[in-house]
Amino acid sequence: MRHLGWALVAIILVFLAALYIDLPGTTNVFGHNVTVNEGIDLQGGARLLLKVPNKYPVPSSAEMDTARNVIEQRAAGGVGVVEPQVTTVGDRYISVEMPGLKNQQIINTIGKTGFLALTDSGSTPLGAGVKVKLVCPSSQPNCAPGAKVGTTNATAKTPVLQVVAAGKYVKAGSAQVGYDNSGNPQVLYTLTGAGNTNWCNYTTGHVNQYSAIVLDNRVVSDPQIQGAICGGQTAITGVSLSQAKQLAIYLNYGALPVPFVIDSSQQVAATLGPQYVELAKKAAVVGFIIVALFMLLYYRLPGLLADLALVVYAAVVFALFKFLGVTLTLAGIAGFVLSIGMAVDANVLIFERMKEELRSGKSLGAAVESGFRRAFPSIRDSNASTVITSIILFWFGHNFAATQITGFATTLLIGVIVSFLTAYFVSRTFLRLVVHSQAVKSPALYGVEPALGENVA
Repeated sequence: MRHLGWALVAIILVFLAALYIDLPGTTNVFGHNVTVNEGIDLQGGARLLLKVPNKYPVPSSAEMDTARNVIEQRAAGGVGVVEPQVTTVGDRYISVEMPGLKNQQIINTIGKTGFLALTDSGSTPLGAGVKVKLVCPSSQPNCAPGAKVGTTNATAKTPVLQVVAAGKYVKAGSAQVGYDNSGNPQVLYTLTGAGNTNWCNYTTGHVNQYSAIVLDNRVVSDPQIQGAICGGQTAITGVSLSQAKQLAIYLNYGALPVPFVIDSSQQVAATLGPQYVELAKKAAVVGFIIVALFMLLYYRLPGLLADLALVVYAAVVFALFKFLGVTLTLAGIAGFVLSIGMAVDANVLIFERMKEELRSGKSLGAAVESGFRRAFPSIRDSNASTVITSIILFWFGHNFAATQITGFATTLLIGVIVSFLTAYFVSRTFLRLVVHSQAVKSPALYGVEPALGENVA
């Protein structure tokens, strides 16, 4: 009985913690952001399709995976989009969905996914946006995709600039926005390896000249070199705060193993208006109440305990959605509702087994234990098959840019795992407590006719 008491305490604590996370005003738990993330079909946003141009060789799967990770970091870490959906499609394409994003300038920033380089732009600064060509020094013949070893000409109609350090040498995540001693914005970043060596050699011999930061063959900034920089860390000053933030994004997430172009770009309106979302919420509540009433009327006391377990389930699952940052789409909500049905289904199997044991003449305690034990294989196998199906659906949606399938699979997988735990362990704890307390012995309250349940002690 003592271990049942501790189990009940654990259930209550988990339930209260879940309720706290579920509260609309709860947005931070132990420094972790917890919010409801709506998918692109609920709040609209932007959708991009990026392509490796046909003039380049087909990239390897490793290069595409690296590119996808960098683009995802740019969208989430640089731009701050909550749960961007970034997926490789075939050999040359990457699909990017950004819920809630409507700023065209930011969309263009995400689309600028070409090669990033620090270059030698000579003694005359180039304005941001100027289109240039890149050449590699003889010591770095393959420093830029498509670039050849050649000479520089910064005054030509299309300036030809020599690469000093490729963007791949910028330490991941090192670019940060800060302020100098005068309180003016600046960007701090760190170069590593050969990039640091080349940068040190270049800045030592080119003080007071300029080094253009080039992304996708266009200048994004052209700062002046104030002195030799040999410690790895570099500071860019003389920029506005918005420019500093943009530069930090470029430096942190600009370098890709292969170049991309925007194949298509579109703003996506929410396919579900607020009124439909409210209707969906009401439908879910009504459905939950109907299921709870059915369990209560048909299974009586066990049904009531199952309803309590179902409330625990709903609270825990929604808390996990918020804590894990799951993006809720219409398909994802459908997966959640389906998992509720599976939670009820598990209880139905348990209670029917329990009623059979009571009818056979077993005591109430023995019937409860036998009912759970004999129903367990069926519950385990059905949930295992659903988990496997969810994983396959997630893999399919993730690899073929079918975000609706991914959302459905994610919520279904979480829901099924939690429903198994609540249906089997929470319901079992509640029933064991009732049996051990001997407060309720009447077979009728367990859905069994009194005449067939004489031995219930």
